[in-house]
Order: sequence, then C-alpha cells, then structure tokens
Amino acid sequence: MKILIVDDDVVLAKTLCKQLEEMGWQAAMLSRPHEIKATLPAMRPNILFMDIDLAGESGIEWCRRVRTFAPELPLIFISSQLSPEIKVQALEAGGMAYVDKPLTAHLLAAYARRYATEWEGKAPTESGHAMRLHQIEVRPEERLLCFADGSMRDLSPMQITVLQHLMAHMGEMVPKEDLSYEVWRSRDMIRSREQSLHNTIHRLRVMLSADPAISISNVRGMGYILEVNR
Repeated sequence: MKILIVDDDVVLAKTLCKQLEEMGWQAAMLSRPHEIKATLPAMRPNILFMDIDLAGESGIEWCRRVRTFAPELPLIFISSQLSPEIKVQALEAGGMAYVDKPLTAHLLAAYARRYATEWEGKAPTESGHAMRLHQIEVRPEERLLCFADGSMRDLSPMQITVLQHLMAHMGEMVPKEDLSYEVWRSRDMIRSREQSLHNTIHRLRVMLSADPAISISNVRGMGYILEVNR
C-alpha cells in the first residue's frame, strides 16, 4: 500500500513517512502541490493526504485540481484549521475525510486502511474485535475510536487500557487503585501516577464528548464511573 503526503511542513511530513515505513507502508512526501500531477503516474499511490495551507496556496483548490486528473484517488485532508466552515469546504471540494493536526503516523495508517482499502474494492481490514460504546466504536488492538461521522482518533496505550477497564465495569465505580494496577501493575497511588491517571481521564472525556450520551464521572477520592445515558 502506497501513501503520498503533500505538506509544506517538510520535517513533519518526512517524520510521518519514516514512521509509516517502519510500520510496513510505502510512503513519500511532496512539499509543493505543483508536483502532484507528475508524481501520481510514477508512484501510483493508493491514498493522498493533503494539508490545507500549502506555502500560501490552498489545499482545497488543489483538491479540486486533483479531481480533474485523478477523480477516483482517495484524498484525505490534514490540517490545524479547526473552522467548521473550512472543513465543509474541504469535503465539498472532494476530500473524503478531514484529520485535525497534531496527528500521528498511527492515525494516518488507520485512515489509509479504511479509505484506501475501500477504494480498492475490498472490505476494510480489521485488527481484533471492535466494541461498541453507544455511537462510538472502540478498536482496542488498533487503539482507535471511530465516530459516527467517519472520523477517528488514536489512543495512547494507557488511554485504551483505562477505557477498556471502565467499559468492562460499565455503570460501576472503578477504584483508582484498580486502574493503577491495570496500567502499572501496582495499586500504590503515588502522586505522579494519580496525576497521570487524572490527565488520561480528562483526555478520554474530551474525545468521548462527541457522543453526549457518554460520561465519565469522578467519585471524589475513590474512582470513576463510565455511563451511557440513553
């Protein structure tokens, strides 16, 4: 599977390509969108990731141009622009999805598996068993959250470990010591571990807030409760 990244942040693009190659993908980058048309026939990528801001040029406009000579190439936008209006314009121009920066090679690979594989006419490759948390799909082995709008977020090893344990005890108060044991194999809640756990819960709350029915409540001084309010 071949991935092409178009981004004027050369350091980021090269880093992502290196990490993707270490994961078994073929990856290349371009810093100038003018090179896309000549690159596609030679490389024949399965998917294209493109930034919105390209050294003063619009990635959205370049998406429209790409659609004139490669109408069926899956194109995913990557950008630090969070404006809903920009996202709508990007998708209307022909982008299949929009990934917010900062991002990781792990997340790009997940999008590539989903969209590039679909473009080749095959069923998306799944790793392990997916779990359903109301409207959000949780893929533990891939460390992914998959949302109803088709977007995805990658989780750290600690985040997926904590989330899985909370899901296994849905609606119950899970003691901090139990979560500490799942992560560090120790129930000793030293200050650094407690702060790390607190930060992890906060990040999970932010990501899961995409589904208003899901909540993680804090039981002061004791633990946390994951609930779905239907």
